[in-house]
Amino acid sequence: MAARNLNTMFPGHFATAVTTKRIHAQEYGWPDRLNFADLLFFYYRNGLANAAVKKTKAKTWQTVPIIRVGEEGSELSEIEEAIKNHLARIRFWQQFAEADARSMVGDYAGLILQIGDGQPANEPLSNAAGILQIKRVRPCWQHQLRPVEYNTDTESDEYGDVTMWEYQEAALDSGQMQQGPRRRFKIHPDRVLIFSRDGTIHDRSQLEAGFNALFDAEKIMGAGAEGFFKTAKNAPVLSMEDDSGFTQLAKAMGVDEEEVSDKLSDIVKDWAAGFDASLLLSKMNTEFPNITLPQPEQFWRIAAQTFAATFEIPLRILIGSETGERASTEDAKEWSKTNEARRTNEVVPIIMTFIERMQAIGVLPKGVWTPEWESLLDDGPDAKLGRGKTMSQINKDEGDAVFTVEEIRVAAGHSAEPESDGDETDEEPPDDEE
Repeated sequence: MAARNLNTMFPGHFATAVTTKRIHAQEYGWPDRLNFADLLFFYYRNGLANAAVKKTKAKTWQTVPIIRVGEEGSELSEIEEAIKNHLARIRFWQQFAEADARSMVGDYAGLILQIGDGQPANEPLSNAAGILQIKRVRPCWQHQLRPVEYNTDTESDEYGDVTMWEYQEAALDSGQMQQGPRRRFKIHPDRVLIFSRDGTIHDRSQLEAGFNALFDAEKIMGAGAEGFFKTAKNAPVLSMEDDSGFTQLAKAMGVDEEEVSDKLSDIVKDWAAGFDASLLLSKMNTEFPNITLPQPEQFWRIAAQTFAATFEIPLRILIGSETGERASTEDAKEWSKTNEARRTNEVVPIIMTFIERMQAIGVLPKGVWTPEWESLLDDGPDAKLGRGKTMSQINKDEGDAVFTVEEIRVAAGHSAEPESDGDETDEEPPDDEE
């Protein structure tokens, strides 16, 4: 009751949390609702949004996985090598990574599988023997791939799942119609992989939580640039103490008194057009307003930090600033952990879905196929060599073989046994005949 009375006396200051939030959005210029077009526009035109998505993609896909059925770390079998080579040839993982990036902008993204099974796109996948039947994969935005049919059987285990997609090849992408064919056709869910954090189309864009911060950062940056421009191009204020001087000035210029202001504007414009021009005005005082602008960096940094926090990316990583070696190293480690977890929880399940579908139609043979992916938490080559050197130094200081040669080689990032040159032979030379 007290809150309602106060809100009546002071509208907008003692409202409910929902009303207050709506008023704040109006006061600060934040949009009340976001659609995919808003998010896509900011991805294309805002540097922070673009960098966050692309750097997350680049780190997650720093290396590409290998689909394997054998023991991890062992040499690739013939079939594993063939799969690796074919996927590399059709740029499978690059397209997979692009779909992953697009899922961060929209609520979801899709990857269309073009399989040579002889069936139309709106039919389920059929038998297709061999890895070569994966012809192509096509990443698409949320706006291009829409669900048009659902499972409405409440007794079904798949109730609510999408049973048919519609792909709009010419849907708006970057504000303009895409060049090329303008097709619209239906696609069966077997031929579509959905990318999102929860694997459904009901996720939310990763840019949404930090959108207000992005908006503020853009306003601060634009206002700072405009203020600097206006300060640098500061127009003079002209004044004349003697009213009679205005008449004399009109006569000197050869114009009527009503045209003096326009003539003066032209003179000042010509003067402002070049750094080497002089401004000479008889009996007139010329003053330049002193405009002091606050430094926008601290305000912009607050907005940038807020956005970085919503995207779980260290600010130094996001904007490329490194003010301290230790701090930047810690940020890099934390960033690697974040993306390693992202691989495990978001990307690998999608890869496993792809593997299961390919096994079901015979593209992949039977067996326990899994993605083998080089960890982002592994030390780099320099760190591995440094560890091997330290182990060798310990052996030297102790005067005893604390570590074996094989252990040192593995720690340094090499195989336990040195590779043979190929010219050596284990056969003993024949004895000289007497």
